[in-house]
Amino acid sequence: MTDVPPTPTNKGGWKDFVAGNFAGMSQVIVGQPLDTIKVRLQLESTRFKGPMDCFMQTVKNEGFFALYKGMAAPLVGIGAVNALLFAAYSRLKSIQATSLNEQLALHKIALAGAGAGLINSVLSSPVELLKIKMQAQYGSSKAKIGTGELIYKGPIDCARHLISEFGIRNGLFRGFWATVAREIPAYAGFYSGFEYFKRKLTPEGSNPDILPPSKLMLAGSFGGFSYWLCCYPLDVVKSKVQNMKNPPKGVFYVFTTISSIYKTEGARAFTRGITPTIKENLNLIREELRKFGNGSIEFNSSFSPGIGLIILHNSERHNALSGKMMAELADIVDKLELITLDKTNSKQETELIALILSGDGNTFCSGLDLSVAKNHILTKENGKKMSSLMQDTLLRFSRLPLISIAAIEGHALGGGAELTTACDHRCISVAAKIRFVQVKMGITTGWGGGGRLINIIGKTKSLRILGASEVLTGQQAYDIGYADIIAENETMNLYTLRFRVIRRSGISQCLARSQQIRSLSNTLERKEENVDTKEIINDWKAKVTNDVDNSVDTITATPLQLLTISLRRKYIIDDLLATQIPPKGTRIPQNYHLAYFPPKVYESELENDGTESRYAPPPPFSRRMWAGGELSFSANNPLRVGQQVSMNTKCREVNVKSNPKGENIFLWLDRDISNELGWSMRETRCIVYMKTEEKKPEQRIIKLNKVPDFEQTIFPTSLLLFRFSALTFNSHRIHYDHSYVTQTEKYSGCLVHGPLTLTLLVDLMRDNLPNKTSFIKTFTHRAVSPLFVDEEFKVCGKRSESDDPNNNSYELWAENKHGGVAMKATAILDNI
Repeated sequence: MTDVPPTPTNKGGWKDFVAGNFAGMSQVIVGQPLDTIKVRLQLESTRFKGPMDCFMQTVKNEGFFALYKGMAAPLVGIGAVNALLFAAYSRLKSIQATSLNEQLALHKIALAGAGAGLINSVLSSPVELLKIKMQAQYGSSKAKIGTGELIYKGPIDCARHLISEFGIRNGLFRGFWATVAREIPAYAGFYSGFEYFKRKLTPEGSNPDILPPSKLMLAGSFGGFSYWLCCYPLDVVKSKVQNMKNPPKGVFYVFTTISSIYKTEGARAFTRGITPTIKENLNLIREELRKFGNGSIEFNSSFSPGIGLIILHNSERHNALSGKMMAELADIVDKLELITLDKTNSKQETELIALILSGDGNTFCSGLDLSVAKNHILTKENGKKMSSLMQDTLLRFSRLPLISIAAIEGHALGGGAELTTACDHRCISVAAKIRFVQVKMGITTGWGGGGRLINIIGKTKSLRILGASEVLTGQQAYDIGYADIIAENETMNLYTLRFRVIRRSGISQCLARSQQIRSLSNTLERKEENVDTKEIINDWKAKVTNDVDNSVDTITATPLQLLTISLRRKYIIDDLLATQIPPKGTRIPQNYHLAYFPPKVYESELENDGTESRYAPPPPFSRRMWAGGELSFSANNPLRVGQQVSMNTKCREVNVKSNPKGENIFLWLDRDISNELGWSMRETRCIVYMKTEEKKPEQRIIKLNKVPDFEQTIFPTSLLLFRFSALTFNSHRIHYDHSYVTQTEKYSGCLVHGPLTLTLLVDLMRDNLPNKTSFIKTFTHRAVSPLFVDEEFKVCGKRSESDDPNNNSYELWAENKHGGVAMKATAILDNI
């Protein structure tokens, strides 16, 4: 590996040596894996398909530490190499300077660098030789390299063999003149490139030698670019010469080797392996950009069987890409390249066939975060660096052997529009807006989107859209062929989209016939009833059954107090007034745990009805209702204010049940809550999923004709429903979105929460316990019919009829204004 050193400092003497030594050692350790890949690609062009294949084969066949083969020689010699290079470069600069503090012209910097490279060859040539010999060996110490030569045990053993067989000049210094031919232009390019960018990053009037480390890193990364651009073909020649079994013959062996490579492998051989080298410099840019801005990019490799999901999260900036997000996108592409290469791995990730790229909320991506550009990308050079990383990232993304689909909702502007062109296909909502604003801002499509747009819709249309910064609506984008699929609703349901992808892409054949994905646009309009969902339902059941989630929360006072006030209760517990802040240790009333463990999901992870998508079945089962369940409580270990508690949620069972009107899906969730003393309670929830109704749901009126022992009248206002939704973080739209609930769900008005009705029934039972030592042990409940906002209802209870004097069972129910039962429950009491 050729080491690109830091620039010399003015500390002098041993400080320069120590600093250079440690800097060089760090560089060797970080860069060695990429260098090993580079050298192996240079030496054996037909053995690997590319850099990633070289990486995977090396790790798979030889282990991860095979990437560090040959590291010992440069790691030991880096101190001497850097010290000599530093000294030579500094001396050659001082010879050209006419005054002590003169800032040399760049051509003089290049000349000093070239001379330093020439002198440095004396040490770097044998170090490089030993490193390459070790890197070219495959397998363990008992294996043989590709040429049939016995493998060396290490650099010392390698040096001993070479000197013993060929002598010092033809053994240890083999390829010296090839090294000289490389080092002269390499260090001329490095030092002039480094100095040029360092000066560009220096504010006017400041000293470029006292830049902060972050800017020195950026300047160094582009010095590295200059280094390899100036010498890479000669580096290929050097690697070939130094790995020859026998020393090259003749004085002009460098030219002879160049001719031989060109004749046998073609011109491309001189750039083979350059990707890992450039990648090393792009990684420096990536790490620098990672420091800038907020937001994040989420990658879910198991969003659905065979389908992954990438979501842009930066809601404050309309999902604009910050430097941090650009770095994370590059990280995700790295991971996807590994996943798609390792087809022998049995993990879920290796089964990826398709990707959906989406933005959080109602916006796809508004391009580059301008606050980052304003504060951190202040020069043309910095802009080029950012563009280089994004060009590389999107190019690699577009080449992934996966079907990629951009789910475009809301705006896709500038860089966001370029992002969509990197996908194979685009699904767009009618309310979306696409605009390439770059030309209007006086810049070009710097991430490669212009060229990709031409490939999608043709040159004429592309030039019109790019040149005029034309705004495309969702319908227009679909009409010109930019979008393959158009969603008729203003908002897009990603869960629905993923199952449409599965059904219409022929997922088992996608990799072989990816062009058939365009049939999506021809079949999207099919009614869901015409699609056989049995196989999809079975896949979904297998995924969610036994799904486990663990979360923690702290029982704080405020949610308890606010929930009590919202439910119009005077006391929190016993004689503690609701207007008082409950102190640490206050017992939480039964079922008030609903104010804790809020679902921690982004808006983009919700279904169209506002519910979580984690357990949602595929279409057409899009209507969700809370059907009932059971509560179980510990007698001696209630939840208390101040405790840190944990909740384990498990999907216990999924059943598909048929009725005269069709099929419904019943899903059972067990939620066990524990504190530091152990188990405290279990809440079992039964959720029913139904098919979308085209007509108004029937309202059943079932009367119990029982006289309650105790009852309470409730008037559910919209404020009560809003408060309960907010306190329990319940985003189900049937409770607050009148337009949605009447037009989509076909109800007459917003519905009262099932958990709210349950809590009122539990409170009613708590208020009417037979004695002070009684407590609710279990509370089984079932929803019968809905209750509506602004419609009065009653919660009622009576002791169950029984001849047993120790009867501890109570019947409870909620009835609507017509006397019909809305919820039935059975409470079993016990004594503390």
